Amino acid sequence: MKQKLILAFVICIALLLMKPNEGRAADIMNPKQTYTYEEMVRDIKALADRYPDIIKYKTIGTSEYGRQIYAVSLGTGNAKTFINGSHHAREWISTNLNMYMLEQYAKMHKANQSFGGYNVKKVLDETTIWFVPMVNPDGVTLQQSGLSKFPKSIHSSLIKMNEGSTNFKRWKANAKGIDLNRQYNADWKNIRNNYPSPRWSNHKGSAPEQASETKAIVKFTKEIDPEMSVAYHTSGQILYWYFHQSGSIFKRDEAYAKKIGQYTGYSLVKPISNPSGGGYTDWFVQKYGRPGFTPELGTYAGNTHVPLSQFDKIWSQNKYVGLYTASEGYKLYLARGGKPKPKEVNVKIDGKLIAFDQPALYIDGRTMVPVRGVFEKLGASVEWSQATNTITARKGTTIVELKIGSKTAKVNGISKTLDVAPLVLNNRTLIPLRFVSEALGAKVGWDQATFTALITSPPADTTPPEVPTVNPVSDVTLTVTGKSELNSTVVVKKGNAVLGEAKTNDAGQFKIKIPAQPAETILNVTSTDMDGNVSKPAQIKVTYTSTFIDTVGHWAEKPIGYLKDRKITNGYPDGTFGVAKNISRAEAAAFLVRSLGLNTENLPDPNFPDVKPNHQFYKQIAAVFHNEIMQGTPDGRFNPERTLTRAEMAMLLVNAFDLERKGNESFPDVKERHWAYEAISILASNGFAGGYPDGTYKPDHPIQRAEFAALLARVLQAPPSEKEVTTTEVKDEKEVKSELPVAENGASEEIVVEDTDSRAEDTTQKELQNANEETERSITAPEDEMTNSQEQEEPSNSESQSSTELEDNTKKEDLKTGQDSPAE
Repeated sequence: MKQKLILAFVICIALLLMKPNEGRAADIMNPKQTYTYEEMVRDIKALADRYPDIIKYKTIGTSEYGRQIYAVSLGTGNAKTFINGSHHAREWISTNLNMYMLEQYAKMHKANQSFGGYNVKKVLDETTIWFVPMVNPDGVTLQQSGLSKFPKSIHSSLIKMNEGSTNFKRWKANAKGIDLNRQYNADWKNIRNNYPSPRWSNHKGSAPEQASETKAIVKFTKEIDPEMSVAYHTSGQILYWYFHQSGSIFKRDEAYAKKIGQYTGYSLVKPISNPSGGGYTDWFVQKYGRPGFTPELGTYAGNTHVPLSQFDKIWSQNKYVGLYTASEGYKLYLARGGKPKPKEVNVKIDGKLIAFDQPALYIDGRTMVPVRGVFEKLGASVEWSQATNTITARKGTTIVELKIGSKTAKVNGISKTLDVAPLVLNNRTLIPLRFVSEALGAKVGWDQATFTALITSPPADTTPPEVPTVNPVSDVTLTVTGKSELNSTVVVKKGNAVLGEAKTNDAGQFKIKIPAQPAETILNVTSTDMDGNVSKPAQIKVTYTSTFIDTVGHWAEKPIGYLKDRKITNGYPDGTFGVAKNISRAEAAAFLVRSLGLNTENLPDPNFPDVKPNHQFYKQIAAVFHNEIMQGTPDGRFNPERTLTRAEMAMLLVNAFDLERKGNESFPDVKERHWAYEAISILASNGFAGGYPDGTYKPDHPIQRAEFAALLARVLQAPPSEKEVTTTEVKDEKEVKSELPVAENGASEEIVVEDTDSRAEDTTQKELQNANEETERSITAPEDEMTNSQEQEEPSNSESQSSTELEDNTKKEDLKTGQDSPAE
């Protein structure tokens, strides 16, 4: 029993040793099947995914019926060879061979294996083998699947070209009846046995390179410029190699052919004085004077395809052909003056082996390293300018400038001469290793035994930057500016909160956007260099200014400044006041609460359905409602976001400041029955509100924030005077409220909304025009008066006055304040 086990073990080992070492990974491609065009395309893409470093693919043209013709590259070498298959439709087993060879060589390359005495990785690093596995996809599809894969409109013509038969197993031509291997411009006129019209075989066409498939192969061959080509056909196990070669070229090509004959066991076709042309390798040999071979795979099969049962033998015969032609092709490439692929160099930085997407290379006696990869590992930032082909690297106070193709570089403005100019390879810029030392102070060395560049980082800089110089900051400043160390990061903090940060430019300047900060706020500004050293902070106290960004030079600059000085307004977080924005009812409430110093704590809930306790101005609305300054609308709502009208503004100011009549002022568009008639008359009689140049008041027009601020400031600055009633027509305020006529929808019967803009009561029409033409910034969130709604809408007739403010004191609700007062 023991002897049997030993014998079985020995047999297994022997079988393994007898099998060529072709890699162990599960294969993608199955060569022992009727291999269709669709399966080939799928496998090409799968192989490229599995072996992305050495397999690439592209399409080089289309067949006569629109099928893409695929070319696949294997390897990364500078030299090129070309292998193709299935020029003839029934010879598709040559596609199986192409694809299987492609995959097996890729597996061996990945495993760093040798095969038949060839170091596969070395061969494919020196030479790229290009495959076009299926030159004739239409013909192959027709031979394998028949008419089903073609439009019905051409079925009759295909049958005619097949001499009336629907069995296409003998088909050789493309789907238009042209024999593709009789289409190349090599003694094309003298091709023998030509059939005069399109047919399943032997029709050479009406001109060379007529077929789209042939055009694609000719163009592609010119593009890759291969050293050798192999065009696989079937059948007969013979090798074509001769087409009018002579002298040393004849001897050279004959020697190559004999070697391929030794590998395959195929008989060489003897040279004849007048070989028939038109074939791909005929054209290649004649045009380029380089070796071209046409092996005929399999035993003679007659007018059909070679059976799949022969594939193992076919592979065994041809498994070294691709590596042989690639190896010999590389020698031809060098003999023609081609340059070898640069040798890859290992790079260690601070003792650690670094992998780059573009390896360092040894080129013409110089070690070239990827600038971005190395510089970034050494702590520098790297920028690329497409416009100037310039690379700029920054580390601390060091600025390095390199230009592609130029041997002159600059380090902090001082010119340095390079041994060789920077070059671009695979979208990566390579520079001489020695320049790394000159540019960044790193130590460089070389280990010849391992072909490794050794880079050691310069000693770390532990000196912190100087304290940044910061320009003055006011309570409307949105950009902190100043100077600090080059390439440093400047940070602005309030306490532990970072307000903003930015890198300095090449001049050491910085600009940092921050939200507007209240006066007296202390800001700390620090600078951090490329080595992580942090400067001492520059402490900046935010100064107070009466202006906002959008009030400088504005007609309402002074009254708005008056309100800001008294902390009645803070403006918006972007440093603006919003001069041209319409003021909302909620904002007006906030202004009045601060102006009057009203209590906003522990007040009854006014019960407005649209003013919940979490509303931004809940407390302010509750305060003005509690003090009978503002009421709701007939539907029981407060409408906090609705724009305040000029009529409402008059009522608010009269209610808030207990203004009394000082005369009999009236306007033609404000009748006595208007709900705000009394308030408008009182406001006008006190000189606080005048009309428009046409004498009207326009009670239902919206009022802008600048206009409201100007009126409020005027009232607050008015000198105190004795309260006197000048006419018996003046009634108690509550009486006034109760007697106002209200329409069903709560609107005054005389409301008219026009398209002209409102303005402050004592400004000229020119000042108003200037105010309205002011270009305003877009406002985000409010810091004081602004409600959650960022845009104020024009009031409708049903909302243009607050009649319930005067007659319905039962429907009330409160508003919650937002962060709207300077104290908060």
